[in-house]
Formats: sequence, structure tokens, C-alpha cells
Amino acid sequence: MNIPNKIDQTEFGTYGNCRSACFAMLLGLSIEDVPNFESGRDYMSLRAFQEQITLWLTYTGVSNFCFDVWDGWKEYIHPDQYFMAIIPSNLGEEYEHCVVYKGAELFYDPMPGNVTSKEIKQISLLVPLLLVS
Repeated sequence: MNIPNKIDQTEFGTYGNCRSACFAMLLGLSIEDVPNFESGRDYMSLRAFQEQITLWLTYTGVSNFCFDVWDGWKEYIHPDQYFMAIIPSNLGEEYEHCVVYKGAELFYDPMPGNVTSKEIKQISLLVPLLLVS
């Protein structure tokens, strides 16, 4: 995989677009090409939120494999693998913030000036879809 371009989020607050910035980095897109999945999150269930992400990612040709971390997870990640990590937000533990990791190290936090030092809650790997005709 090529080294992703570092992209800053452009919307801030409770439902900024850090997730969109991370998807843009990992998919080689501009942030303008990725919807802000967080907008309107107060008005939808967690399932509806996840479904809108899945639908959009399927359209781009990838699937999102998301899982909680466990002790020893780092030994299962290739050191050259880029992925999105979900960490607690600076706004509070009930909110999420998304960053990009390479292997077991932080690659980039899309919030300008943010210093990320929080433990990862979940890992999100993008996996190419294989289309069979």
C-alpha cells in the first residue's frame, strides 16, 4: 500500500468528520468525496449509522472489518498495515474519535493540533471486495 496522504478533518464539535478524513486517507480520496457519516447521528440508531457506512464503502469497493482490541492485538497487525483506530474523544468517553495507525503506531490524527495518547477501543480494517461474475 502506498503511504496515505495526511488529511485534516474540516468539521469539528460533537459530530465532526474525523471518520471521513480517515476513510479519505485510507482510500486515496479527498475529504470532499467522503460523506460526513456523523451528521444526523443523533437521529439514527447505531445499526442505521453502521449501515450507511457499509453501503457507502461497498459502493467504493471495500468492506469494513471492525473489531474490539484485546491484550496482545499488536502482534497480529502487520507493521506496514494502515488502518483506522477508534479511540475515546477529547469530548468524553461516550464520544468517538478516529485516527489512522500504521502497524502498532499512530500514523496521523486528523484533528489539527491534537495529541493522541488514548488507548484504542476498536480497529477498522478496510478489505477490498472481490466481485465475481
